[in-house]
Amino acid sequence: MTKGTTVRIMVIVNKNRLELGAMNQIDAVIGDIKEMFAKQPNTIYEVRVVDQIYSKKVNIFFEWYKIGKATRSQQIARLDSSYTEQIPEIIKKIRKETGLTVRTNIYD
Repeated sequence: MTKGTTVRIMVIVNKNRLELGAMNQIDAVIGDIKEMFAKQPNTIYEVRVVDQIYSKKVNIFFEWYKIGKATRSQQIARLDSSYTEQIPEIIKKIRKETGLTVRTNIYD
C-alpha cells in the first residue's frame, strides 16, 4: 500500500440495526466528511445518500456550492446493498456528528 491510501472494509450487517463493523465504516465516512468541510463563506455544504436500486449499492456524496455557482459533488463512499435498510440510521448519525444537511432519494 502507498502512503495516503485509505482502506475500507465491506461488512454484512443485520437488517434491523447497524453492527460494530458497519458503524466503523460509517465513522470513517464521517471522518472523510469532516476533512472536506472547509467552512468557506457563502458556501452551502450537504451530504447526499443515494440508494441505487438497480446496482444494489448505497452511495454517499459530499456536495458543496457557492451561492450563484454550480454544485460540486464528490463520492465519499460506495456501500453494498446490506446498508439499504440502515439508511435512516446512517442519515441520523451523519447529521448528529457533522451538523450538515443530509438529503436522500429514499422517502418513507
